[in-house]
Amino acid sequence: MYFKSFKTAGVTDVVLDLRYNLGGYSLSAQLLSSILAPSSVVDGKQVYLKQTWNSKYNAYWASKGTDLNEYFTYDFSYQDEDNTTTTLSVKDANMNLTQLYVLVSVRTASASEATITGLSPYITVTTIGEQTAGKYCGGIVFTPSDIYSNPDAALNNWGIYTMVYRYADKNGNTECMPNGFTPKYSVTDNPFDGYTLGDENEALLAKAIQLITGSTATKASTKGSAFKLNALQGSVCRTGKTNGKLIELPERYKLK
Repeated sequence: MYFKSFKTAGVTDVVLDLRYNLGGYSLSAQLLSSILAPSSVVDGKQVYLKQTWNSKYNAYWASKGTDLNEYFTYDFSYQDEDNTTTTLSVKDANMNLTQLYVLVSVRTASASEATITGLSPYITVTTIGEQTAGKYCGGIVFTPSDIYSNPDAALNNWGIYTMVYRYADKNGNTECMPNGFTPKYSVTDNPFDGYTLGDENEALLAKAIQLITGSTATKASTKGSAFKLNALQGSVCRTGKTNGKLIELPERYKLK
C-alpha cells in the first residue's frame, strides 16, 4: 500500500487527485477516508457518513435495529465480486492528517464526493479545480439472481442499479447536493496542456503545491514521486459493469 511508504517517508501533506474519479464502492471511500483521517477520529470510530433512505425504509431499518451510519475504522472485512472474503487493516497506513488537498472536476462524482463529505467535519479539505458532479446518492446493483430463483438466460449480464439513499456527513449535511462542490480554488483542467498527471507544473497540482509551500512550484524546487500506475492487489475497486457507481456491498441489503 502506497500510504505505508508515504507514512514511513514522513509525508505531512497529501494531494488527492479525484478529478477523473466517477465513483466506486462505498467501502473504498470509507477505507481511503480512514487512512487519511486523524488517528483520534479513527480510534474513536467516529461517524464517517450517515445514510438517509425514504421514510418507509428508514422506519423499516429502525424496526430491524439496523445502524445506517458508516464509521471510520482501521479494520475491514468484505466479500468481493468473486465471493472471496478479504480482511485487512489500514492502521499502519493511517496518515493522521489535519488537512487535505483534493483536485476535482465535473467528473468527480459519487464515492469521490462522499469522501470529501465524510472527511470535511474532521479536517480542512481544500478543493482545487472545477465544479463537481453532484451525485449525492448511493445505490445497489440488483442482478436477475437476486430477484428470480431461475433467471432466464436472456437476462445474463443485466442488472438494475437503484438509487436507495442520500449520504450526509456526521452532522447530516450534504454539501454537494444538488449541484456538486464549488471548489475553493477555481482552476481549469486542460488535458492538452502538455503536462502528465503528477507533473508539478500541471495546473491543478501546481496550485496545490503553491498552497502547501507558499511559492510557485518549479521542477527545481519540488520533487514528485515517480512510480508506474498499477492495479493494487486486493483493491476493492473494480472495472466493468459496476464501474463508476457508488455501490453498497453489505449483505444487509440483499433482497430476501
